[in-house]
Amino acid sequence: YGAMTWVFQDGHGHTSIGFHSSGAIVPWVPLFLFAVLFGLSMDYHVFILSRIKELVDRGVPTDEAVERGIRTTASTVTSAAAVMIAVFAIFASLRTLDIKQMGVGLSVAVLLDATVIRGILLPAVMKMLGDWNWYLPRGLSWLPRVSREGGRPAPREAVDRGIRSTASTVTSAAMVMVGVFAVFATLGLLSLKQMGFGLAVAVLIDATVIRALLLPATMTLLGERNWWLPHALDRLPRLNLAAEGA
Repeated sequence: YGAMTWVFQDGHGHTSIGFHSSGAIVPWVPLFLFAVLFGLSMDYHVFILSRIKELVDRGVPTDEAVERGIRTTASTVTSAAAVMIAVFAIFASLRTLDIKQMGVGLSVAVLLDATVIRGILLPAVMKMLGDWNWYLPRGLSWLPRVSREGGRPAPREAVDRGIRSTASTVTSAAMVMVGVFAVFATLGLLSLKQMGFGLAVAVLIDATVIRALLLPATMTLLGERNWWLPHALDRLPRLNLAAEGA
């Protein structure tokens, strides 16, 4: 929001981006950015923290688990962030002011989230908290927990436990995004109505049909073939929990 204010409200860099500052931010843009960025950041930060928690459950100290978890997920998260920044930068090059503001806001936010937050704030805060990272209030003890005791689970069991253990987080994030996008579907402007309706329906289908039906069905069908990796990608870092000592 600060970057958007500096560029579009204060008028800095208007010649390079190609716009004339109106001295204000389009009203719907901040709320839209919140919904989209909430979902995007939730997605890959859950991915990072899951790797860290798996190492901690194997007896690795929190400091080392944080370092290794971030290192092993770096290529995936960085690639995803680069793709998103490039796509959002295209929106920033369009002539329509509200789309331009959306593109700049999303590009800057994803860049900061994938670098400053992931590379500095996340590991710093987690190392400072130590074992307090895994504290869970008694009121949330009903949440399912994944335990690696008893050896490696079968593919079908692993899929079932993975879907179940992430259900509350994914569902909560999806509900927030669907609610916000549904608000845009009620606005008078046709373009915002179309965008809000499309995003709300897409997130709803993704969080229900795809996550609850297609994903587990496909992974159960593929079995061990889910983890096949082409030889050209052998250089990617791998997290080998089975090799960890107790």
